Amino acid sequence: MKKSICIILGIITFLGAITGCSKNNVGSTGKTQIVLAMVYANEDMVRKDTLLEDQVALFNQKHEDCEIVIKNYYRSETLFEDGVNLIEREIVSGEGPDIIDYQYEYNKSDIIGQYTEDLYPYIEADTELKESLYTNILDSFAIDEKLYAIPLSYSLSTYVGRESEIGNVENWDFETMVDTFDRLGKKYPMGYNTKADILANILYDSLDDFIDWEQGENYFDSEDFRNMVEFANTFDYEYNQNMSSYELQDCVVQQLYISGVFDTAIAEGEMQTSDVVYAGYPSKTGCGTLITPDSDVMAISMASKNKERSWEFIKQLLLPDFQEKLNDRASLSVNRDVINSQLDRAMKVEMENGKDVVKETYCTSYEYERLPIYSITEKQRDDFVRLLENAKVSSTNNEKINEIVFEEIDGYFAGQKSLDECIDNIENRVWIYISEKGK
Repeated sequence: MKKSICIILGIITFLGAITGCSKNNVGSTGKTQIVLAMVYANEDMVRKDTLLEDQVALFNQKHEDCEIVIKNYYRSETLFEDGVNLIEREIVSGEGPDIIDYQYEYNKSDIIGQYTEDLYPYIEADTELKESLYTNILDSFAIDEKLYAIPLSYSLSTYVGRESEIGNVENWDFETMVDTFDRLGKKYPMGYNTKADILANILYDSLDDFIDWEQGENYFDSEDFRNMVEFANTFDYEYNQNMSSYELQDCVVQQLYISGVFDTAIAEGEMQTSDVVYAGYPSKTGCGTLITPDSDVMAISMASKNKERSWEFIKQLLLPDFQEKLNDRASLSVNRDVINSQLDRAMKVEMENGKDVVKETYCTSYEYERLPIYSITEKQRDDFVRLLENAKVSSTNNEKINEIVFEEIDGYFAGQKSLDECIDNIENRVWIYISEKGK
């Protein structure tokens, strides 16, 4: 089911020869049109902000010979109505958009099949740009050492605990995590969560381990997956406790989302100690800090006749001017200069009307009493930078496969079906899905 890029290129060349589609599209303005495809979950999710549109307008003002025009596409569970599938069919025909923005619902199945350009050569050719980017973040989105899509912003997620309890075990595996929980014997080892919540958190880093998109296979009938399900099954099926009685000190590790430079300070506040360890999600990769795209994920069509101009626009979005605007949204920049500037500001205590400015807050219980943060410490900055620079795994799980897994495994969690029956159903449904979706 893997399509060869050579075959696709041959089709494109042939169709271009017989249809004349090698000519650039020219709009009513007389300018060459560069089509930017915006891929939305559905028509109700069309973005309201004008950040990207403003950048399109800026690009168009700078160029007299070309202009970017936006065309919307919409995802669908019906294959031939799905916007990504439509884009791929257009690319094979030698048509379609020049630039594709898969947005925050991007997952690896969007680019399996090599319909988009490898962006590494463009980055390698621009030394100044390359040195300004967190290349480890970009590398986490690569497949077979090729960067078919590039995120403009992202967030990190991990699990944080106390070194006095779990030791210095950053980046643990599943077995080490379970052994640690058994040793400590706390009631809420991963916070107060249900069976499904716990399994979702464990699979956050490892769902892709059970899927081979290229070969169209899945491996849910494995010892690893069974052990994860059995562990999750030891928790409550539903929320049935008084949450106000739950304190963060009752848990071993707490989930932490990092979308700003104050989040390591928040972690220390919530764990009520500076003695924190970022244990991460259980992982075989040696890095349990996960990278998730937060907004735009950009690509260039393999069939584009305007690749250099398309890259020029994407590069514009990677520079500090746009990155500063984009990261007002509570997400992290791929640009080092932007992050360093934010960290410098975060370390300074600012005054307003004779009082220290509260820059962030945190809480230590589900009663949500917020406590202030005025600045970050050198250690909190170092922790943040270490987590960011060492992150190397992106979590771009396919939402449909995730839905299948949890629909089926609920029968086991509810005591209605055997684990074998649930796993058989998962494997059959996932096989059908990836066979239809397969490239």
